[in-house]
Amino acid sequence: MVEKETLQPVFSLPLVENPPFKKNLIKSAICELRFPILTSLRSQPAPDNFSTALRGPYPYYEQGFVIAPGQNEAELAHVFKTRDRHWTVSLRQAAVSLETDTYASFEDFEKKLGKLVEILLPLLDTSFFTRVGLRYVNVVPMHRGELTGWLNPKLHGLSMTPELGHLDRAWSELVGRTEIGRYNLRWGFPNERSHELILDTDFYAEDVDAENLMKVLPKLHDQSFALFRWCLDNKAITLMNGG
Repeated sequence: MVEKETLQPVFSLPLVENPPFKKNLIKSAICELRFPILTSLRSQPAPDNFSTALRGPYPYYEQGFVIAPGQNEAELAHVFKTRDRHWTVSLRQAAVSLETDTYASFEDFEKKLGKLVEILLPLLDTSFFTRVGLRYVNVVPMHRGELTGWLNPKLHGLSMTPELGHLDRAWSELVGRTEIGRYNLRWGFPNERSHELILDTDFYAEDVDAENLMKVLPKLHDQSFALFRWCLDNKAITLMNGG
């Protein structure tokens, strides 16, 4: 007799309103779109059709090598930047990402991503994305030992255990499921020199039709903000409101 698969609970934090805060804690916002391998993107420099298409909005070009998640070897990345260098497009053989260190609003980010997809989709020659991910890396300006009032008490964990003494590194990670995909939550002080708390959320969906991309992205954002808001306590919210 075959046992029925037990349904596992999924992410169910209620969605919350995302008001315009006066202070932004986002250090970087990244959207990564993965697609079946396009071998032409392995060439150096970038293929002319990609360089020409991106040159207007992203005039600066450079090459780099990155180690993608789940891989052991570095792969070539074609990197294009805006004139002010605050927005970056990274092209690899099976992924394209848009990243900014001057995130103002989801609407602004969504608009820029939409324009990027409009430019690149015909060149990528794909009707779907194998993975669509939205990641926010937040920096909370607080010191070790001051978690109370800044971070949800449920996340304090061993960081607030005085018997363990000074911790050179305190880093935690959760990996879970959502109704449309999965998510990662990482938080803590990544090394001894860190004097600010890192709060890193990453939500993603897989096997997304290209025509549905701009419908899936807001869902990832809403889930991400719900988790971000749940992670914070009163002092952090007061700071973001300008207090």
